[in-house]
Amino acid sequence: MQINLLQKLQDIVDEYEVNVTEKQLLDLLQNEKRWPLFYPWGQPTVEIVNNMGELSTDFFKNVYVNGSEYLDYEKWYEYYALGYTSIISNVFDLTSDLRNLSEALRKVSGCVLNSNFFFSRPGQFPSFTHHSHTYPVIVKQIYGNAKWKVDEKIFDLKSQESLVIPANTMHSVIEKHVKKLSLTINVKF
Repeated sequence: MQINLLQKLQDIVDEYEVNVTEKQLLDLLQNEKRWPLFYPWGQPTVEIVNNMGELSTDFFKNVYVNGSEYLDYEKWYEYYALGYTSIISNVFDLTSDLRNLSEALRKVSGCVLNSNFFFSRPGQFPSFTHHSHTYPVIVKQIYGNAKWKVDEKIFDLKSQESLVIPANTMHSVIEKHVKKLSLTINVKF
């Protein structure tokens, strides 16, 4: 991938302020039909990172509507209240700020990029263990802050700041001491 394109995408992410509050996101998560267990293309909609650094979807109802399980908000909220980090997938449609950012990124990249929220309170394991992806990721801290380890460098990402994690680069969130919401944009075409 061209480094210039990745820099252009990060510049757009920096240019757009994304305002989503904890209350707004909690309200959005109560819209049950928006959160089936999986999207039609197989991606889970909501997961938590457990204290072993692995993903779990233990909070979905066994209520089937057209063959789908949906988020049990109350059960999920128990995990959130305890400080588990949730991954909320495919979020560019949730607010006008996110839709505007998605459109600006599409105009530069020529495609729709996937985005996720990492949503948490203090209390449990901060996120995945040190890992990498075969594609670059742009992280934008929406609110709160998080301490990241990228290769061997440490970054304290604050509200509305962004960070590019190059493809095949080891990274992880190593600390979270406040409520936080991070947007990750997977730059894979």
